[in-house]
Amino acid sequence: MPDAYADGTRNDPYRKFNFKVEVTRSGAHVPLGAGYEFAFSEVTGLQDATEVVSYKEGDRTYDRKLFGKTTFENLVCSRGTSKDRNLELWRQLIHERHNGNGDDDLRADLKVTLLDRNKRPVRSWSNLDCWPVSLEIEGLSGDASDVLITRVEFAVEERSLEAIAV
Repeated sequence: MPDAYADGTRNDPYRKFNFKVEVTRSGAHVPLGAGYEFAFSEVTGLQDATEVVSYKEGDRTYDRKLFGKTTFENLVCSRGTSKDRNLELWRQLIHERHNGNGDDDLRADLKVTLLDRNKRPVRSWSNLDCWPVSLEIEGLSGDASDVLITRVEFAVEERSLEAIAV
C-alpha cells in the first residue's frame, strides 16, 4: 500500500493513543474549572445503546420496532495521574453530598478529543453532566518503582459527537 496518494496527501488510520480529556463546563462547586485537562493514557466507555420497543399494530403479523430509552456507558479514565488534588476533592464532595447544594453544582461536561499525528483534533465526544462515580489510586508499595496510577469513572447523562472544523 503506498504511503501517499498522487496529490501527496496521506490517509492513515488514527492512532488511538493521541487524545485529550478536558473539562468544558463545570458546576459552581466542582474544583476543576473549564479548560482543565486530565493526564490519562486510557479512556474507555465511549458507548451508547438504545432500547428497542416492540409495538403490535392492529392485525399485522409482525411488531413495529420503536426507539426506546438511550443509555450511555460510564466514561472511565485510567492509567494516569493528576498534578493536584482536584479530582479527589471532587469525588469527596460527591461522597459527602450533604452540602445543601443541588446536584447540578457538582456536575461537569467532559470532552474527549481524538488527535491526528500532528495533534490536530479530528473527532470529539462531549459527555454532559458528568460526575465521578469512583476513584481508585493504585496500591502503594515501598519496593516498587512504578508510576502512581489513578483510575476514575464518570457517570454520563448524555453524549454527542461534535463536528470538527477542518
